[in-house]
Amino acid sequence: MEDHPRRIGEMLDEGLRTAARAARRMAYVGFALLAFGFVLVGKIDARLVDHVRALIADITAPALDVFSYPLSVADDLLQDLKGFSNLREENRRLREENARLTQLRLAAHRLQQENASLRRLMRFDPGPVTRSISTRVIADTGGVFARSVMVHVGKAHGLRRGLAVIGSTGLVGRVQSLGKEAARVLLITDLNSKVPVAIGEGRLRAIMAGKNRPYPALEFFTSERAPTLGALVVTSGDGGVFPPDLPVGRVIATDRDQWRVALNSDLARLEFVRLLRYDPDRRIEEAGDLILSDPARAGTDDAADLR
Repeated sequence: MEDHPRRIGEMLDEGLRTAARAARRMAYVGFALLAFGFVLVGKIDARLVDHVRALIADITAPALDVFSYPLSVADDLLQDLKGFSNLREENRRLREENARLTQLRLAAHRLQQENASLRRLMRFDPGPVTRSISTRVIADTGGVFARSVMVHVGKAHGLRRGLAVIGSTGLVGRVQSLGKEAARVLLITDLNSKVPVAIGEGRLRAIMAGKNRPYPALEFFTSERAPTLGALVVTSGDGGVFPPDLPVGRVIATDRDQWRVALNSDLARLEFVRLLRYDPDRRIEEAGDLILSDPARAGTDDAADLR
């Protein structure tokens, strides 16, 4: 009795599966016959088929347009997002390239300025100087002297105190103190600077004294003659510290009739300088002292060497 309902259920399931398989077969056959019918009708009456196709297109076109609009908008938004992403990447790349170009432009400008400064410095001829060395000026943060700068050479390069220092247009100072790899240059505008100078064509002798101001003063004239305004001021070479005839500047006058010197060199913008090792020939002075101290040797070979 208990197996009877189960058998009935199994028979019903088997019948439903058989009916489903038969329905699928009938559907396949029906679609095939329908398609064959459409092809046959299209062969018999093409105008009718075209009319039906156009009617179907008219009915479905609005629906397709409605359904396709969101897809079109979504596609446009996707393209815009891709474009924004590309623009961000392009903007980042251009910023990096602009930064590199800015660095290259600054480096090129700095090299151009250094090249121009070195060219001016190399064209300046200080005259018969034994040796010279060119170097860069180091920014000075201050020290004992009000007007001084540091240079990147020192005792290791054979320097000594008192060497004349020139720029591209003339005298700028002298070496005041030395380290192994650096030296301090006392500028000619410093209060402690005293430079023997010659003025104008008449070679009027004077001392150019720094006053911690842009224009050094002319003092201790060796003649009663007054200097001429605009006269060229050069080193006289007296004392053997500075080589003679190094250009310094030109004579100007203040409101109080004080003689000053407008310097050739712009000391506030020094970049490169040359240090001059000047060794004047003292053989004549030494020989003269020897002759005066020992008249009996006036006719000896030493005297003949002087001739």
